[in-house]
Amino acid sequence: MRLGRGVTGKAVKTAIAVGFLSLSGVSVAGCSVVDAELRQSGGVVGSTSNNIFSAPTKELQVYRAAIAMALLGSIAQASGAQSQDAEMLVSRLTDTAEDIRNMYKLATYDEPPGNCAALTKVCATYPAEFESRLPHLESRLYHLTVASLSNEELGKLKGDVLSQNYISLAFHFLKAGGSALRQAHQMAATYRSVTEGVALATARSRPQDAGVEIVSVDEAYAYLIKVIGEVGEPQARRDIRLEPQDFDFLFKLALRSCSDIAGRTDGKGDKLRQECAETLKW
Repeated sequence: MRLGRGVTGKAVKTAIAVGFLSLSGVSVAGCSVVDAELRQSGGVVGSTSNNIFSAPTKELQVYRAAIAMALLGSIAQASGAQSQDAEMLVSRLTDTAEDIRNMYKLATYDEPPGNCAALTKVCATYPAEFESRLPHLESRLYHLTVASLSNEELGKLKGDVLSQNYISLAFHFLKAGGSALRQAHQMAATYRSVTEGVALATARSRPQDAGVEIVSVDEAYAYLIKVIGEVGEPQARRDIRLEPQDFDFLFKLALRSCSDIAGRTDGKGDKLRQECAETLKW
């Protein structure tokens, strides 16, 4: 079975094993791997991702995953994948979107305290499930990445792929050059849109910034730098109050990629575009 373009299942398993062994002897953000795995939200993956885009709340972790999906979708869109490879990318995108929606329900569950405590009551959702289900979402993003990149690109970006730091991967992808130039250009365009979206969500969450207008990516960058300079990176994120429109925006970016990829399949374009439309909606 081929997990991606030019990557066999055995090769991927070998890479994971080597990556795990290399991680086991290093520190992550000043903490041991064991400490990060047991005491930090998201474990090692969450800790390394926080270095690029801090997510101090569960809801923000899901938001960060949705950003990663949008960026990876744009890379997949520009990959030129055809036929069965394109069909697999559609599947990877829709599976990831489904998981993100499920994780959001856990992250924002607001059942009144005590309602689930009684032995006579059964809860359909337990917020404490969130951490135990994060690896499944990470797996979805990982397989989307492997399916989107060529063997050559995976080699250049193996550090980010193995640590599952997809926001960092987006930065490093721009520097990879070579055959990845077209994909990097598409991903960078999506990143600029994401930046404006994050800036708008941040401004909406700060009463002192009511009325702030952000109409370009330059203004978005300048505003985010200003806010981070005032309160620091973690607090700037913690203050964000996300709305459904913030997720809907990211899902629309991924939907555009998914629909374009679906059109490259053999005789299944209409069916897969419908699947994209049904799954990639908030």
